[in-house]
Amino acid sequence: MATALTEAKIKKVRKRLHRGETEGKILSAEKISLAQLENIRDNFNPEATPETLSKLKRDPLKNLESRGALDECDLMAADMIRAAIQIRTAGLGSKCASIETRIDQVGKKRGEDETMWSIRVQEQYSAWLMLCAVERPRIQTIPVTELLTDLVGLKDLDQAYGKENGWTRDHVVRGLKLYCENFRLG
Repeated sequence: MATALTEAKIKKVRKRLHRGETEGKILSAEKISLAQLENIRDNFNPEATPETLSKLKRDPLKNLESRGALDECDLMAADMIRAAIQIRTAGLGSKCASIETRIDQVGKKRGEDETMWSIRVQEQYSAWLMLCAVERPRIQTIPVTELLTDLVGLKDLDQAYGKENGWTRDHVVRGLKLYCENFRLG
């Protein structure tokens, strides 16, 4: 009753295993025996290969955090800036909104509703942009926002702007620190 295992069939079974399908469903759909399924499962390696892992880039903000240049407050500032940009660029289409209030993660007390949070995030972002413009030396916000919204690295941005290595890093760190200094996060 069980059919021979070709590479194509093994691939199909692995996809089904990865999706979390039940044994019974896989056995009946693919017409294989339980022993064949167990053999495929034993040889199935969900881990990425070393070649794939070498091609993956680490998050630049996580790199800066691991080196001690950024802390948790700075990462929260990055999330707030990213949220403000997403709110501003989301368009005018229909949107689902939650009428429930947000819970303050620090004090576990009731927070503001989604509309008030959205307004506050955008106002803080606008104020941050102004603060960056008057800061001496001036903080360039475009590389900061590009790093937060696009999947680019620090060196890629340095090269794109024709600057020396570390230029983008300096503006990102100073910009996030400035945000933390001026706005209560958490």
